Amino acid sequence: MLPPLPELTSSPHLVRDRENGWIYAHWSGVQTMEVVQTAGLHYLEMMEQEPCSHLLNDHHDVIGRFLVVNDWIVDYWAPQARKAGLRTVAQVMAPGVQVSPAVRDLMRRLAPRFHTAFFTDLAKARLWLRAQP
Repeated sequence: MLPPLPELTSSPHLVRDRENGWIYAHWSGVQTMEVVQTAGLHYLEMMEQEPCSHLLNDHHDVIGRFLVVNDWIVDYWAPQARKAGLRTVAQVMAPGVQVSPAVRDLMRRLAPRFHTAFFTDLAKARLWLRAQP
């Protein structure tokens, strides 16, 4: 008998990195609407407690596509994050995902709200984010 499959859905690890002046969100596994909403609301609570203009959003270990969450991110989370002080986002994508329709849709819809750059390399994303005002 085969062992059970590991749980693929997970919530991100959110850390305030005061040394670099950003919040680091490391996502892994399959991202469901519930996971994204729970983490997004936690991020907004972190911003409410202590505003931060930079987000390092690491999806390098995410599995699958997430078009279903884009409406919630754009229509609910992004306006709240902008109001709370977010201005700049370094987005690290899983290999091969940067060209997906879901990511293209999200990039297009977030562009008016945030200065955003997309990367497949975490080190390059960190360097870019450090250079932003």
